[in-house]
Amino acid sequence: MLFEIIKKIENFIYVNLKFKKEREFLFTYLSQGLRNGASSKELLDSILIEYYRNKKYRMIKYLEDVIENMEDFGYSDIESMYRSGLISEIELHSIENIAKEELHKAMDFINTKTRNENSLKWAVGMLFFPSLLVILGYIIYQPELKALTEQLLSPVNNVSTEAIKIPEYFHSRTVFIQIFVGIIFVMASFFLVIEYLKKYNIKLLFKIFRITEREFVINNFESFLSLLKSGQNRMRAVELLSVKTDKVSGTIFTDMKTSLREGDVPISEIFLKYGMDPATISYMHSGERNNFLEESIEMILSYNIEKYDKLVKRLTKVLPLIGEIVMTLIILIPLIDIINVTTVGAMNFKV
Repeated sequence: MLFEIIKKIENFIYVNLKFKKEREFLFTYLSQGLRNGASSKELLDSILIEYYRNKKYRMIKYLEDVIENMEDFGYSDIESMYRSGLISEIELHSIENIAKEELHKAMDFINTKTRNENSLKWAVGMLFFPSLLVILGYIIYQPELKALTEQLLSPVNNVSTEAIKIPEYFHSRTVFIQIFVGIIFVMASFFLVIEYLKKYNIKLLFKIFRITEREFVINNFESFLSLLKSGQNRMRAVELLSVKTDKVSGTIFTDMKTSLREGDVPISEIFLKYGMDPATISYMHSGERNNFLEESIEMILSYNIEKYDKLVKRLTKVLPLIGEIVMTLIILIPLIDIINVTTVGAMNFKV
């Protein structure tokens, strides 16, 4: 039982941390090789040798399953990756049409999409992580913090008839634990609010967290454009994208599908319903009205990628900076209290 639990924890850590990095490296390698004329089978065989040499047994299993599905069962490269567990179902739907044109673009798309999904999480993590680290240090070393303060006060307390008291929160770990749990609660609440808005109020989500709107556009409209270029009409493209499992994409594209079926409502009207960027709405409205939908989607992608990059740069600078400032305050407050009791406080001794 314990062994199974350990294996599950180990697998969870691998899938959520190491696997993403190894998969990104693999897809970058495949993309570069495909651009230079190599076949996916040749590239997979070559990298498999290196994985054996470096004893990366989990990735070896993935790649052997991919090759088996390609050679023995005749599945396409992308379908084989899905059946082996290398990509998810939502990723399969996102790239299967891109892969029909140029497979390397499908690899690039997954890597870009994964990085896009992690940008906000990373920035928020850097907002809270420094403070959590410092508080954890205080929890661990609270007895030493108390002993140090008492040692600094001992010369005065040895001659004073009334002992100089140290700060109350130095006596136990309770306050530090409460602060630690409070930070965890705030961080969890932040992500729960995002999940709630994704499910019940996408318009408010896009208004408060503009980055989520940019991610929605970038992660979906590359697939939308690929479907249109492959010969699918607008309705069929929307139907295919509506099967996505993430809440925001599924809701919006299902809404598009219903609206198009019932009254041929323009996609730009759906964008307006969800409070999306006026420029995005205008590009889509212009494309639908003048019958150059593909060109308008290309402009939408270009515009949102530029805006997204600026948002990411700002968030990845501002949030970690705020986190460092809060961390510094948390470090300084106990130190200031130590200085106060050992200087100003020590002047109150009584002989």
